[in-house]
Amino acid sequence: MLDHADPQVRGAFHLYQQEVAAYHALEQASFLGSFQEWPAAWREASELSDFTMHLTARQARELVERLHSVITEYRTVAKETDGTQPFRVHLHAFPHPPAPPE
Repeated sequence: MLDHADPQVRGAFHLYQQEVAAYHALEQASFLGSFQEWPAAWREASELSDFTMHLTARQARELVERLHSVITEYRTVAKETDGTQPFRVHLHAFPHPPAPPE
């Protein structure tokens, strides 16, 4: 979709991505608003962090693929049983400004 020949398709996909990012922010804010209501084990299991590193585009793609692999592992073994909760992981990975290289 990112490289689709039709600029209208690319524009629609860009809008969709913007909406997903906004929804992720809303989900995170909602959780933070109820943070103290969660049991300590769930508060300790939650995470809000960011990391900046210097990578090539190839290394960045490898990192994202490895993170997807770990998440897929957990999704495969996860079962809805006593003690489990739906657990959201938002993965946002992108080159950091100031400007895209030419």
